[in-house]
Amino acid sequence: MKKLIVLFCFLVSFQLSGMQYVDKIFDWVGIKNTYESQSSAQESSKKVVMLLKVNQQNDNGSVASALMDAYLDPSIQGIVLLINSNGGDCADFSFLHDLVKKIALDKPVVVFIQGYACSAGYLVASAANYIISASLAQIGSIGIYIEVLRVTGEGNVKLDDITSPCKVTVISAGRYKSLFNPCSEPLSTQEIAYLQERTQVSYRAFCQLIADNRNLNMQETELWADGQTFLSFRALELGLIDEIGTMLEVRKKMSELLNVTESQISFIFPPSDGTGQ
Repeated sequence: MKKLIVLFCFLVSFQLSGMQYVDKIFDWVGIKNTYESQSSAQESSKKVVMLLKVNQQNDNGSVASALMDAYLDPSIQGIVLLINSNGGDCADFSFLHDLVKKIALDKPVVVFIQGYACSAGYLVASAANYIISASLAQIGSIGIYIEVLRVTGEGNVKLDDITSPCKVTVISAGRYKSLFNPCSEPLSTQEIAYLQERTQVSYRAFCQLIADNRNLNMQETELWADGQTFLSFRALELGLIDEIGTMLEVRKKMSELLNVTESQISFIFPPSDGTGQ
């Protein structure tokens, strides 16, 4: 009888222990599932930000195409433009400026100036929501110039392995049609006056775009738009940039604009630029 009582107590004890062990297993599974769901939630809460380069090596058409892709992709929440550009033809950069400005109304665009943001390169930068610059970057060079070349004297032409002097005569219709042809006659006083007026009109339009973007005073263009290039600290004083910093500050600002934590920001390059080189 005693043996039966001991055996019964042992079985009851084993069953209780087993149930506790099973409960512990379920507890662990519950913790694991909770962890996995939290990890999944954290992954889904990541805000993907596209990094795009604007420099002398990347043509503006390719940059514009990448911008459009990032804008239309619902998985991309923000865009960072890495600018290192001395600029170029304002007409060639103005469409890029206009696109950045439109996109910045719907998705945050932050600029990081790596080395240079000059002339039309700065025009593009000014369209962003926020501009951060490296400490010794060169910024500004806001102005317009027109270059007109003229060939002096007679040149030589090679025909059938024979080199012979030649003179080119330009015949055109329209008063200013051949103005930029290097073989045209030297510029007349009237043509120079026309080019100067055209330069002033372009300059005012250029400055107005930047003034609107950066809330600058058009009555003070002699301070910020006289063709000078400024170091970052002076550009900050003039209102051409918002902050001097690094990509860490870029991450911080983007997190503020997206109203998330910095750890939720995930930077990527376009597939065609996956190496980031």
